[in-house]
Amino acid sequence: MRRLLLVALVLTPFSASAATAPLSLNGVISDWDGERNLLALLEVDTPFGPYNLTSGSLVDANGRFQVTLDEDVTHFLLPAKEALRVAGAESTCRDEVRLTPPSARAQQFNVALHEAKTHLGRIEQLSSNVLPPRVGDVNARLVYADRAAKLTGQVVCPSGRVEKWNVNLDAGWNWVRSRATGLVGGLPNFDVSSAALPATIRWFRYGEVGALDLTFGEGNRVTRLGENARRAGVRLGDKIVKVGALYIDEVVVDASGILAPGAPGERVTLLVERQGTRLSIFVPRDRVRIPWM
Repeated sequence: MRRLLLVALVLTPFSASAATAPLSLNGVISDWDGERNLLALLEVDTPFGPYNLTSGSLVDANGRFQVTLDEDVTHFLLPAKEALRVAGAESTCRDEVRLTPPSARAQQFNVALHEAKTHLGRIEQLSSNVLPPRVGDVNARLVYADRAAKLTGQVVCPSGRVEKWNVNLDAGWNWVRSRATGLVGGLPNFDVSSAALPATIRWFRYGEVGALDLTFGEGNRVTRLGENARRAGVRLGDKIVKVGALYIDEVVVDASGILAPGAPGERVTLLVERQGTRLSIFVPRDRVRIPWM
């Protein structure tokens, strides 16, 4: 269980000339449901959990927010390769990315939603909020670098996944984009670059997604049902065979049992096995909140 750490920092404003991206993030959350009294805050991940670096901005009823980036982030910089790696859970991936100069330091920063002291998840710059990403889908990460630097090469994983890197960082703030180029075992390959962001990119509420909202256990059998799945005809004990076009062994899930995230209300074809018979059940995605506390 992750704990939210709220800390008081000695803050030093950046000079405008030091930044290569706007010092204020302005956005509209595309899938906003009109919920009020939520704060958007700049944060950074640390080994102890996420630290908040701003006082935040209220998100209005239309999903608009503004987060001012006027903090001293240099306390959180890491060697740039360590800070920017995106290879996911495969710890045995072969890292062939070269960093020039080797001394460059950087850090990724996120925008998260909070309700009082509860961390509700992040909002992210995405061209689509469908998971797994489709070929061509892009996500953008806000990066601060202490000097100009270049990362080139690739990360190769045992599953066959490859991340190709061609990133030029300026000193100060940067947007680094990752473009999905294909799926291997349900996980995407990426081209990671400093190219311009596509016109289709939007802020999406990633911490509250449309999902099937069910949990399965040993033998891929359903152990808990959300109301949508129950109404659609899924039963406790059903064995999950496929979710959409992916066999269950290819679907990435986490401990919460959230399955096949995407747009709330869209229907997912769930292939289940029940008493030796396979059934196709169409389950609409619920809006599911993923708490971080």
